[in-house]
Amino acid sequence: MAGIYWQLHDPTLTWKAITSILIVACPCSLLLSATFTFGNLMRIFGKKGMYLKNANVIERLSTADTIVFDKTGTLTNHQDTHLEFMGNSLSIDEQIAIKSITRESLHPLSQLISQYFSSIDTIVPINSIQNYLGQGTRAVVGDKEYLIGSVHFLEHQGVTISSKIKGSVVAISIAGVFKGVFKINHIYRAGLRQLFEKLKSQKYNLYLLSGDKSTEQMQLSFILGEDIPMLFEQNPEDKLAFIQQLQTEGKNVMMIGDGLNDVGALKKANVGIAVSDQSHLFTPASDAIIYGNQLTSLSALITYAKKGKFIIILIFILSILYNIIGMYFATRAVLSPMIAAILMPISSISIVSLSALLTFFFAKKMYLKY
Repeated sequence: MAGIYWQLHDPTLTWKAITSILIVACPCSLLLSATFTFGNLMRIFGKKGMYLKNANVIERLSTADTIVFDKTGTLTNHQDTHLEFMGNSLSIDEQIAIKSITRESLHPLSQLISQYFSSIDTIVPINSIQNYLGQGTRAVVGDKEYLIGSVHFLEHQGVTISSKIKGSVVAISIAGVFKGVFKINHIYRAGLRQLFEKLKSQKYNLYLLSGDKSTEQMQLSFILGEDIPMLFEQNPEDKLAFIQQLQTEGKNVMMIGDGLNDVGALKKANVGIAVSDQSHLFTPASDAIIYGNQLTSLSALITYAKKGKFIIILIFILSILYNIIGMYFATRAVLSPMIAAILMPISSISIVSLSALLTFFFAKKMYLKY
């Protein structure tokens, strides 16, 4: 249109206007604004121990209004949690078999049981093994069948448990005979009370789901607050259904779990975050993975995601303004192609620099390492 206009009014300015417009209208700064900012944000998230699957997770983090927490392996630190075996004494062969079975699982409680037998170096082959999500494990070692899991799981498999079991436990049966339980003495992560207070002040709807019994509800109410809805004895299907129910109510749900029993809920949530205390545990169903010792920084990380969205919008506006102003002068044929060619890389550099400064500024403001 500019070329036609100048061809009719002053043909000597036609190619000057066309060339300047083509240079000024280059979307480099517009493309760089999002790409560079998202890359920088993801790098700072990674420095803080939270690894995002892709840049889209940042926006979903910033729009969540409801956060659902799992308990075991999420609010509890399984590296500090200790076990106590209560029941009939286990022979050395049975201990070796149990360690061989539990070391094959990535579930935090299985890892704890494996570590319980740390003095045992021998590992035996497992004839067959079958995991029941959120319930337990059935394995055959030698000529014996081992069942390791919840009391309900063992009873459902036909094992008779005469005594009343209380608290969080992992039950063991060998060849159909109940042997005892590993009593789990949970240690909750430091700083949880402060984290939940911050999230409450930010007006998030908070929930707790747990597959354990409600024996620790009083302690959890003291740590998290009595106004947090808590649901216990929730299997993976129950957790998934709960997330779906919240979404039907129009809520944007963030699910935070250990990534194993919570795999369905993590995948269904608008954004799923798996908590891991070991760097080699990989949870592909989640949108992000966060180190357990960084969980208490969750409030700051979510706020940073919101700031990241603000930075993107601001940079986009500045990029578009640059193009509009440049186009104004270019269409009037008062901007030479040489000047336009100089201004184009300058605008890209300025956009990248401003993006870096803003991401670092907000990271420092929220005490995030970068």
